[in-house]
Amino acid sequence: MGTEPLTCVGRFTPPFTKRNNDVAHQHPDPAVRSQRLPSSSRHEGTTPTLPHHYAEFQKAGAEVYIVTTDTHFSHKVWHETSPAVGKAQFPLVGDPTHQLTNAFGVHIAEEGLALRGTFIINPEGVIKTLEIHSNEIARDVSETLRKLKAAQFTAANPNQVCPAKWKEGEKTLTPSLDLVGKI
Repeated sequence: MGTEPLTCVGRFTPPFTKRNNDVAHQHPDPAVRSQRLPSSSRHEGTTPTLPHHYAEFQKAGAEVYIVTTDTHFSHKVWHETSPAVGKAQFPLVGDPTHQLTNAFGVHIAEEGLALRGTFIINPEGVIKTLEIHSNEIARDVSETLRKLKAAQFTAANPNQVCPAKWKEGEKTLTPSLDLVGKI
């Protein structure tokens, strides 16, 4: 795996900007500092369902980035030949130098690939949730959207917590000693 990974809730993400569809490891661009979801180098688990949910992420004020260890040249071919990737409206970001995959602790050095990682990052660049899977295990885009909305709700309502399986509009909890042992 990568060295000194930043895959820790509450830590800041590595600074990067998007340039010509490949990663530019530079100072953060404020326009890019919305919720970002770096992904792995393999698309089959998330990409087919993500286009159906992308508008929901945008409506929530988030941006989705699929980060792969491939170049923008590969992305162009995928976009032109894959029915699933061809529907994608979200940015595909190439990380052929493995800067991001190393920084997020998902790089597999022996293979030059990355594990499937999903990160919800707030506008300040702080990781709020993370999920890392082996490449044969797909991710659930609707669950990522639920977690995004929970992170946004708790940011706007700091004295509340979202219980397991919470969905937007449902009851939240106010932490207190009275709840101990009852949840």
